[in-house]
Amino acid sequence: MRLRWWVIPIVVVWLAWRNSADQPLDLTAGSTKETFGFLDRTSGRFVERAPDGVEKREVRVEVGKDARVVGSNRGTSLLWQDGRKVALAPVDDPGDKEQFGKRVERLCTQTASTRTMFGAAWVERDGAIWILRGYSYDANPARATLVASELEAADPFCAVTNAVDDLVLLYRFGNHTEIIRCEDNRDCGRPRKVALPSGDDILGIGCTEQFCVIATRSRKGVTTLTWIDGKDKVLARRELPACKDSGVTLAGQDRHVAIGYSNGPSPVVDTTDEPGTLVPVFVGEGDANTTPVVAWWESTLQLAFQRDGAMGFARFTF
Repeated sequence: MRLRWWVIPIVVVWLAWRNSADQPLDLTAGSTKETFGFLDRTSGRFVERAPDGVEKREVRVEVGKDARVVGSNRGTSLLWQDGRKVALAPVDDPGDKEQFGKRVERLCTQTASTRTMFGAAWVERDGAIWILRGYSYDANPARATLVASELEAADPFCAVTNAVDDLVLLYRFGNHTEIIRCEDNRDCGRPRKVALPSGDDILGIGCTEQFCVIATRSRKGVTTLTWIDGKDKVLARRELPACKDSGVTLAGQDRHVAIGYSNGPSPVVDTTDEPGTLVPVFVGEGDANTTPVVAWWESTLQLAFQRDGAMGFARFTF
């Protein structure tokens, strides 16, 4: 009988360790004025790396809801949903935060992040979508702008990214999918419709100076990439060999969009520099069924991926 009583706690501890070890990391990435920032939202581990790949620092941070890494005029910063507000604060002093929004329901997917600017968007409880923009060189605080209202949808999808130093907001309400482009430090333009399959889920968007790539997934689990030009006309479509439950991450710079996903056995990153083309740059060094995150700093691409349950890194120059 005594042996049985010893076995029970050992089995419980082993099961807890196995479940925690199998838990995937919740990674996010962003570029700042001088560095790349990578955050695991599961553990709060934050790693900052120089463009040459040298690690600058590693710290533990208190992670707010749906936290993101951005570069603001206060340095490397975190952005997160703070109750019914959006909060922005330096990594070194998260308590010294700026707050935006009135009745924030949720942050939009993705965050724009470059050396000079950042952008984020959120949905208010009334369905309106707001964009937040800030610049690393500007002493003035970041500012929020209402860009879409009266959408007549209870829970519109939205994602924001950067096209060089401009912002691109993609959103769907009902059967309508639209894009709003906001030129660098200027007002946002009018929405334009974009032709995406209405039954597909939108996974994300990444842009260059010349085009954007949008990832969608059908009800059968087929992932498709759609290339559109600056007037939101479809240029090409191509299937992506991603698992039907794999996340897809996208980030663009002047000429390339990087696309992270899992093909099942391996995390993968492809790049595209013209409509319809894909070039693999990273395959197979991480845990199965995990999706890498990607970020650009000029012509340098850095990514973080899960390997043996921890964060691994890779760097490529174009």
